[in-house]
Amino acid sequence: MIENGLYRTSDIHICTHKIGQPTVFIPVFPGTNCEYDSKKAFERAGAKVITKVFKNLNAEDIRDSVAEFEKAIAQSQMIMFPGGFSAGDEPDG
Repeated sequence: MIENGLYRTSDIHICTHKIGQPTVFIPVFPGTNCEYDSKKAFERAGAKVITKVFKNLNAEDIRDSVAEFEKAIAQSQMIMFPGGFSAGDEPDG
């Protein structure tokens, strides 16, 4: 049997979304700041953003947070660690 090499256009999928859209994971730890601004900046640039808060009130919360972070990392192409305060950067008050 010889194939004729013709294809039906109904069988060909053409992507209509021509721009790559990476997923960014932003972990939020106690003392973290800038996560909201960072999320907005990545979204304005066209990225999908996953933000998860690391809960640390007890051992079960920590285990759950580690599992959630692991899932989020597996779904992402980037991890962005937002800022925090260092000893010299704390606001007066």
